[in-house]
Amino acid sequence: MTGSHASPLEIIALGNAELAEASRWFGLSRRMQSVPIVAGVVAVFVSDTASYLGAVVAALAQACVWLSRRHASNLQSTGDEARRRGLLLDALGPTTEPMDIALLLSHLSKKAHSNIQALEDPNYFASEVAPGAVRLREHLQENAFWAKCQYDAVVRRYWALFAVYAGVALILGLVLVPLTPDEVSVVAARVLVTMFSFTAAVTQLNEVLAWRSAAQKVEILDRRLETLVARDDHELRADRLESMLAVFADYCIATAMAPPVPPKVYEQDRDRLNSLWEDRRARQPG
Repeated sequence: MTGSHASPLEIIALGNAELAEASRWFGLSRRMQSVPIVAGVVAVFVSDTASYLGAVVAALAQACVWLSRRHASNLQSTGDEARRRGLLLDALGPTTEPMDIALLLSHLSKKAHSNIQALEDPNYFASEVAPGAVRLREHLQENAFWAKCQYDAVVRRYWALFAVYAGVALILGLVLVPLTPDEVSVVAARVLVTMFSFTAAVTQLNEVLAWRSAAQKVEILDRRLETLVARDDHELRADRLESMLAVFADYCIATAMAPPVPPKVYEQDRDRLNSLWEDRRARQPG
């Protein structure tokens, strides 16, 4: 597929495939964060010499977590850009710069291109109006609705994971170090393991807070867009185009600050959110 011939929905599907891969790497980093936790628990029951090995394992695991999250963030950045570009093309019509689209798609990973068939959805957007400002407003509002609901869902899911990490790290801090013999080297090793355990908890807390912040921000954007529902395409272009573009920019910033929603959360809530969105559209004026 070449960039000049890719449809908006194909571009969005490629972006979603890239975000799914980013989510997979974020998930891998979360699983690796459990290694310092396990190392800390094991250190309670092993000999003092083995504490050194636990510290080394914990340090290597944290390095792998950092590398995985860095790679995931790069994938997310590219996937978000593809989805944003696909949304604008579908809402406003084709671009006059096909080479720009081709360059964007060339930055996507091979895995994203190989998974496009599974993720392409001809009914991705619910809007049925012609390309223009109204269609853009409907796309933004639908995206904000979905993002808010899904961010709320992942916050509820991952608060529990943070509680586990924080609880174990706290116990290690209160038990592992005080029970350590007087040898300075052993104390240092166990303190290091405990520190990495707290780092895992803090990382998970930052993710949860990022999702919650994004949910709050897109809800505000949804309300801003709701004030424009009664305006037709001419009115939006003439008097509210600047407001629409400001909302779009704020939406891009809000979603870029949070990790992508895991695909399993999307699949679990897909039918329910589609039904809720259709019900909401039916209640809107006009």
